[in-house]
Amino acid sequence: MEYFEILGIIVCEMRKEKKMSRKTLAMETGYSSTQIGRLERGKIKNPAYKMIAEIEKVLDINMRSEIENFANKSDDKIAGIYKN
Repeated sequence: MEYFEILGIIVCEMRKEKKMSRKTLAMETGYSSTQIGRLERGKIKNPAYKMIAEIEKVLDINMRSEIENFANKSDDKIAGIYKN
């Protein structure tokens, strides 16, 4: 799995955990819901640092920590993300 795919899964998971719609995240970060959707689906292969920083701020997360935690999750948990 590529870095940008993992990043997308994390953003989607954390957004849902915070019970936030894609549209709300888009409005609060200043990006379009289409851009957020593309990021979540792993379609943006080289997301801008500014975009990641805005998402971290709005979701109140540290992406580096989240990526490290992602590596420790079981395959069942990861598979469940794709079903949602």
